[in-house]
Amino acid sequence: MRSSSSWRREPRGGTPDKPMSLAKLIRYKLLMALRGFTRGARRKRIARFVGAAGITAAIATFVVVAYELFAALSTIGQTGEQASAVIVAMTFHAILLLAFVFDIATTANIFFLSSDLGLLMAAPLRTTKIFALKYREAIVAVSFVALMIGLPVVLGYGAGLGAPPVFYPVAIAAMAVFLSIPVSVG
Repeated sequence: MRSSSSWRREPRGGTPDKPMSLAKLIRYKLLMALRGFTRGARRKRIARFVGAAGITAAIATFVVVAYELFAALSTIGQTGEQASAVIVAMTFHAILLLAFVFDIATTANIFFLSSDLGLLMAAPLRTTKIFALKYREAIVAVSFVALMIGLPVVLGYGAGLGAPPVFYPVAIAAMAVFLSIPVSVG
């Protein structure tokens, strides 16, 4: 016969002996974001969908414009390629400058003033996992505008100059590292 204590369910999160994994924390955060996006009044859901579709259309338009610009510059020859490189470099410098001005405050807000911090600190989690979760949350929060500007420029640059297929994953990885600099400083 089983004792009554064997029928108890363990909590879904974690216990002090077995902390919750970082993957579960990230999954939980993404699930909460998805629920916030898909729930609510019908009117609000439609407005969110229209907003997301508008942002997607704006990014796609920006990629096409960047492609046309870099394709036209590549026909000039060596000077056009140098001008293209200067445009990309200036774009990244502008993004980095804006990131240092605005993203450091956002990062400090996410790390020290967010509403879920008390709940996370009370949970049976290691502080390193909480830090890793907050770090990823900060990168996502501060990189949205930079990705809206930088990613279309990089994709248009690669397409306009006929970059090899390996260029695109390397460029996206480089952007991720680039966007983590202001978060790390903040």
